[in-house]
Amino acid sequence: MVVVFNLLKRFNINGICIFPFIFIIDGYKDTDKLINHERIHLIQQIELGVILFYPLYIYYNVTRGYWNNPFELEAYDNEDNLLYRSNRDMYSWTKYI
Repeated sequence: MVVVFNLLKRFNINGICIFPFIFIIDGYKDTDKLINHERIHLIQQIELGVILFYPLYIYYNVTRGYWNNPFELEAYDNEDNLLYRSNRDMYSWTKYI
């Protein structure tokens, strides 16, 4: 479920996925790309049983930084490919570790 949530603008965030919701700001210029990026995160969360995803995500952000987080690397590399999710192998984010 996609929810428009303009409070994210205060934190300079365009979109965020918190299972089972995707929150995006209103008026983002490339909504399809942003939603695809967040849907990749949704799949990652499901693969890890949702609860394990969040500590791993925080761990990678702290130890490697946001731009080197394997969850973000997979999502950014494939956000333009709207067919990626249908062809994606399970645990594809591990290729970015």
